[in-house]
Amino acid sequence: MPHKVEEVMTRDPVTLPEEAPVVKAAKLMRDRGIGDVLVVEDGRLRGLVTDRDIVVRAVAEGRDLATTPLATLCTSDVVTVGPDQDVVEAARLMREKDVQQLPVVVDGHPVGVVALADLAPRPTADLAAHPTTELAPRSTTELAAHPTTELAPHPATGRAAHSPTGHAPGLPTGRTADLAPHPLTGHAPGRTTAPDPGARPAPDPAVQPVPAPAPR
Repeated sequence: MPHKVEEVMTRDPVTLPEEAPVVKAAKLMRDRGIGDVLVVEDGRLRGLVTDRDIVVRAVAEGRDLATTPLATLCTSDVVTVGPDQDVVEAARLMREKDVQQLPVVVDGHPVGVVALADLAPRPTADLAAHPTTELAPRSTTELAAHPTTELAPHPATGRAAHSPTGHAPGLPTGRTADLAPHPLTGHAPGRTTAPDPGARPAPDPAVQPVPAPAPR
């Protein structure tokens, strides 16, 4: 894990002199895909101008972007850090000042920019080692051992999906349900067929038949 700002900062920041027109800064932001430019005077940091500064302080006020110098609208009280500063301290400064990045300066001269996203990136090696740590499915063995662990009982019958009666929750007896076989018994829960009204009921083994009387 990096400890110093210089290990994560972006070097060679985009800078413009304070007398440069606003339109030049806007074109740089567009061409480089960035949202701010450092404003310097004789190579020393003078301030910071953002795309929002251009919109609010120049465009909204009807200023001429081709003649208005950056010095008239840049933010001068810029919080900075040094390249040898600890990344934890840099992150604390960003939270306190509610900013997303900080200029990195040495003796007043900008040498880089550090962003909040640069301070705590997730290592690529960690992603490769644990690609599915938080989303790993349950194994087949675990599902077979605990087939009804995560299934709530039916609100009316109180039976789970794989109840001992073989009925699926929410399906009355006599209806056919297309459900997968139970992992232990091999029987499909709820796989019942409506009885045939014309079929004779099976004899009950617990009831002994009454012998017919002997002929006289």
